[in-house]
Amino acid sequence: MNCPITFITAAAGFAADRFLKKAASGSDCKRTYLKDKVTIKKTTNKGFAMNKCEGRRGLVIAVSIVAFLAVVFLFGVALKDEKSRGKRPGAALLLAGALGNLYDRIRHGFVVDYISIAPLKKIFFNLADVMIAAGALLYLLL
Repeated sequence: MNCPITFITAAAGFAADRFLKKAASGSDCKRTYLKDKVTIKKTTNKGFAMNKCEGRRGLVIAVSIVAFLAVVFLFGVALKDEKSRGKRPGAALLLAGALGNLYDRIRHGFVVDYISIAPLKKIFFNLADVMIAAGALLYLLL
């Protein structure tokens, strides 16, 4: 994956995350699919994963900014170092996901989550969370 494609991947991931969060925000209904194994419902998260530190917005934003800067650093390393070329897809997904959730935290004070998968029916997440997890896995494996 060359540099322009890496940037396009990150931008497309961020755009897709924004689109899905906006779509989820436009509806308060709950829908289930695959015999109730997948649930789509808008929820908000004012903290970290599963609302940890919910009442501490300043801390949540500060830690999110530090994490985002670390991802930007990894992204830069993947772009500059030819030995890290294989890490570019993971870095692009990490950047898109981190930026998507950081944007929500700063702009709205919460992150919009909208999908849950059985058996973890009480845990909701979003595309940015998926991109962060997949990007970290790719970055570490490649």
